[in-house]
Amino acid sequence: MAEETVRLFPTVPRAYLADAQQLARLGRYQQAGPLFAKAVELAPEQVEPLLGLAEVQQKAGDYAASLGTYQRVLGLDTNNLTATLGAGKDLVQLRRVAEARDLLEKAAGQHANEPQLHIELSRVYARLGDSEKAAEQMRILRDLQQPGHRE
Repeated sequence: MAEETVRLFPTVPRAYLADAQQLARLGRYQQAGPLFAKAVELAPEQVEPLLGLAEVQQKAGDYAASLGTYQRVLGLDTNNLTATLGAGKDLVQLRRVAEARDLLEKAAGQHANEPQLHIELSRVYARLGDSEKAAEQMRILRDLQQPGHRE
């Protein structure tokens, strides 16, 4: 149905986005990439197609392109957690671990209750050889998972 929607409405970004998202859910990232790119072309200010494109680029191992796309998202929405985590992972893959640490530490101030952020920070600290800070992030994560923890 999503393919038919693209055929019927070739100038509507959401049509491409819906088709791309369906393909991505099926693990068909290579096919989804051009559709996300078309949605971005038609609506460059929308975050959702950019996030999809960045994920596809990351899964393809194109970490530099993925980082650039996540940075575009952060230019539109500085507090976007998905883009922050994605950019952090890309920076690690590009061996720019100190930059990943800085990015994730900054985000921790705004997203203190987000478990995935603490997991990624722990990994980054471990890569940097700071086992104390890595352990601290794991303690924070355990605390977040305790019953009665307030969001």
